Amino acid sequence: MSMLLVIVLVIAALACVLTGAMASQLQSSDPAGYGLAQAYFVFALAVTWLLVAMVLIIVFLRAPAVAPPAPLSWTMIIVSTTMLFLLAVAGQFIGMRWLFDAANKGAWRYMLCVAAAMVPLTFVVFATWRGGALPVPAVLATWGSAVVVAVGSLLPIGARAFTGQRAKDHQVLTAFHVSYPTLLVTGDKAVRVMRYAEDLEQVTTDPAEPFAELLLVDANRITYVLE
Repeated sequence: MSMLLVIVLVIAALACVLTGAMASQLQSSDPAGYGLAQAYFVFALAVTWLLVAMVLIIVFLRAPAVAPPAPLSWTMIIVSTTMLFLLAVAGQFIGMRWLFDAANKGAWRYMLCVAAAMVPLTFVVFATWRGGALPVPAVLATWGSAVVVAVGSLLPIGARAFTGQRAKDHQVLTAFHVSYPTLLVTGDKAVRVMRYAEDLEQVTTDPAEPFAELLLVDANRITYVLE
């Protein structure tokens, strides 16, 4: 394995991990920070897939270090890899819109964050196996990688389908629509400062604080009444 290929593989693998980590941080409650986090994530995702494409091109232009599992040929594997690559890129950019909605939480968000790192990383592992004879069974490196990529690429569709019934009403205020910091006037007329969406969610969902009505004044001096 050439030094150039080793360097590109390492950089691509690090980019995959970084992208997954950034995906898990897309719930910032600060409006300015939230938008900046989204911009950085889009940039990181684009760079990651460019690196993955570069890795695949390099290893496919070189003589393979391993033999493909029967009945597959390298031509079949190259064509399938190209199709899976396009599917993966499309799936991740579709899932990006779902992740950008901070109201979407739970297991689907966790799985999409993992997929943001795992799907491109699978291509890197496959490239390492083909170009550097990574000690991985050929069946696992080919069929196993294909399954991981296909499932990870279809996760955004599942997230949109299974959370569509809980899609937020745009007429309903959520904690993530408020500009922070904000002042919260509770039922006993006490004033509290809420600096993050998580602080407000904790108050409005905590059964220990059963307020019938909450008065909210956000950073833009807009007043809301929360029931």
